[in-house]
Amino acid sequence: ATTGRHKDLLKPSEVNATLDTIEEWLWGDGEEASAEVFREKLASCKMAMLETFPAFFEERHLFQKQREIEDAEEEEKRRADMVFNEKDDHDNRVLKFAGRFPMAEKNKNEGTELFKGGNFRPAAERYIKAL
Repeated sequence: ATTGRHKDLLKPSEVNATLDTIEEWLWGDGEEASAEVFREKLASCKMAMLETFPAFFEERHLFQKQREIEDAEEEEKRRADMVFNEKDDHDNRVLKFAGRFPMAEKNKNEGTELFKGGNFRPAAERYIKAL
């Protein structure tokens, strides 16, 4: 926690003092403690950290909320792009083999070009259409 985006909001000496207290408990009374006591100790440790470093946790919370908003916006954009880019690219014509083969080869070649250009999803669509 003393590295990273919000490290300036932590004081290493206070973090170490808090963790040393917890470690002493773990090696002392904690060795024989039940799961319920461990849960209670964990809750009290979390509360102590929140009380000791409120600015750190507030900034971290705000940062996480901002990331959630950005992720939601990105997801919404991705969904909108999918809807916008969806097209009815189906060829429903009934052709004889002599007419189907050149069309399949054309789709395969287009898929290859798209793949070489790094357009993997459209390339896959062309390959599937070729089949």
